[in-house]
Amino acid sequence: MTEKLNENFINELFKLMFSDKVALDICKEHLRYEYIPKELPEYKQILKSVISTYINTNSPTTIGIVSEQHKADPRVQEALSNIKRSELPPIEQAIDQLETFVYNAKFQLLAEEVEILYKQGKVKEGIQLMSTKSREIVETPIKKSLDKFLRVFGDFEEQQRLRREEQQKDKPTKVPFGIDPLDEITYGGIDEGEMALWIMPSGVGKSTALKWTGVWAATQGRDVLHIQLEGGRDAAFDKYSQAWTALDFLSIKSGNIPKDHIDKIKKSLDALKMSGNDIYLYSFEKFGDVTMNDVRNLIIEYEKEVGKYPDLIIIDSLDLLTPGDGHKYGIDTQSVKQRMQRTAQLMSNICVQFKTRILTATQTGDLPLANDLDFFITRTNTEGDRTLVKPFSYVMSFNQTFTERKLKRGRIYIDKLRYSDPKDMIFDIATDYGKGRFYDRSRTFKLEKLSVEKKKRNGKKKVSEI
Repeated sequence: MTEKLNENFINELFKLMFSDKVALDICKEHLRYEYIPKELPEYKQILKSVISTYINTNSPTTIGIVSEQHKADPRVQEALSNIKRSELPPIEQAIDQLETFVYNAKFQLLAEEVEILYKQGKVKEGIQLMSTKSREIVETPIKKSLDKFLRVFGDFEEQQRLRREEQQKDKPTKVPFGIDPLDEITYGGIDEGEMALWIMPSGVGKSTALKWTGVWAATQGRDVLHIQLEGGRDAAFDKYSQAWTALDFLSIKSGNIPKDHIDKIKKSLDALKMSGNDIYLYSFEKFGDVTMNDVRNLIIEYEKEVGKYPDLIIIDSLDLLTPGDGHKYGIDTQSVKQRMQRTAQLMSNICVQFKTRILTATQTGDLPLANDLDFFITRTNTEGDRTLVKPFSYVMSFNQTFTERKLKRGRIYIDKLRYSDPKDMIFDIATDYGKGRFYDRSRTFKLEKLSVEKKKRNGKKKVSEI
C-alpha cells in the first residue's frame, strides 16, 4: 500500500489528539499503525502509548507523560518536540483531511485484495468482497463522530461519571473573579468555555478590574495569558506589579521599593515562583489592526512555550479588536456594532476550541456624568449595542457616582448571569486604586456589615465613611 500520512499532517493530527478528546476518540477508532510511514517508527510508538493509555485508564494522556515513557529514545523525543511546535489545526479541517486519507487507504487495500482474488480466478468472491467492503467504507464516515447526538436519558449516567471525574481532579474547573459577590453568585467564577464581560465608561477602571482578576487567578493556581491592546506592555506590567505588591504606582515605576516592604515582597515572590503559575503578558505593537486570528495564533504560541493552554485569557479590550474576516468595517455606528458583534462571536469560538475562559471589557457610549445612585449601566449602553452580550455567560457593569469615587466605592450591576438567578443584582464594593486593586476585600466586608446594620435601623442612621 502506497497511501501514507504526510509527516507535517501527522504532527498536526497528533497535536490535536493530545488537545481534544473528540479527536482522540476518532483517531482511536480510525487511525491504524500501518497508515504511518515505516520510516517514522517513532510516531507509531507515540500512537501506541496514547491509545493504550486511553484504553487502560479511560483518560487522555499528555505529551509530557509520553515523553517520560520514552525518555531513552531520542527519535521519540524529537518527534514529540515537533508535535509540540506544530500548529493546532481546526478540528473540522483535520478530521475532514483524515477522512479523505482513510477512504483512499481503505479503498487501496480493498483494491489489492480484489486483485489477488481476480488473479486466483475467484471473480465472484472478488465482486462480493468489493460490494460489501465498499459499502462499509461509504457508510462509516469519520466526520459523523463530530456530530454525535447526546441522549438526555441514554447518556445521563456516562455524563455524570465524567462530571465526577472532573470534580476529582486536583485543579478546579472554575477560575475565580477574585470579587467575593461575583464568585458567590457564579458558584466559583468562570468555567471552561465561558466568557465574561465588563461594561464601564472610559477612565473608570476597566483595565484595573481585568488585572485584578488576573492577579487573583494566578495566586490561586491558574495560568493567565493577558493580551494588552492599549497602553503598552511596560505600563501593563507596572500595573500588575502594583496590584500584587500593594505598593503605590510611583514606587513600582521608579524601582524604589520601600525597605519595610522588601522582605515581605520577596517572600511572596518566592512563593508565587514555587507555584509554577504565572501571568504571561503580551502587547501587540500594531494598534487598531489586531485581529481574532492574531489572538488565536498567540494562544498557540503560548501553548508551545508553556506546554498547555492558559486557564484564563484576559483581553484588554474588546473594543480594539477586529474580526479579521476579510470584511472592511467602517467607523459609522452600524459598522462599529457589526465589527464588535462579529469579534465577540469569534472570541467565543476560540474560547471553546482551546477549552479556556476569556475575560474582557468594553466601554460605554457617551453617558452623562451623574450623581444618581439609582442609575446603573446595562447592555444597552455598550458601543456594540445590546446584542453584543449574546456570546457571554456573565456580563457586569461598574457604576460610580462622584461621591462614590471620592469614597473609593462603587456598585457592580449583574446584567447577565447564564446559570443562576440571584436575589440581588447590584452589589456595593470598596476599591483601592491607589494600590492598583479594583477590589478591597476587607473594606467591602465592612460595607456589607454596616449596610445590614443600617437596614435593621430602618435607615435612621447614615452609614459612616470607611
